[in-house]
Amino acid sequence: MRKKTLKQQKEDAQKAALLQRITDVYSGAQGAEWDHDNDFATAEILGQVIPVFVTMFDHNEGLNYLFNVHSLRHFDNPKRAMEHLFSAGIRA
Repeated sequence: MRKKTLKQQKEDAQKAALLQRITDVYSGAQGAEWDHDNDFATAEILGQVIPVFVTMFDHNEGLNYLFNVHSLRHFDNPKRAMEHLFSAGIRA
């Protein structure tokens, strides 16, 4: 039981760190702090954040499918982007 709790805490900490990095990129593209409840990515913001994510996270060059046109729906806000990238093994 304790091992499972520690694993969940570790995963939660990894998700929080990844979300913070992603939110920082969205905030920079928007020019203001990102409001998770009210802000959604526009085409202009996606045009700025996707290349940054490719540079930050595509170290293996085998993960570029995460950032293609078919995956854009996962980047409408930082929380969805974090879940999409985390599920593919991306960590902060």
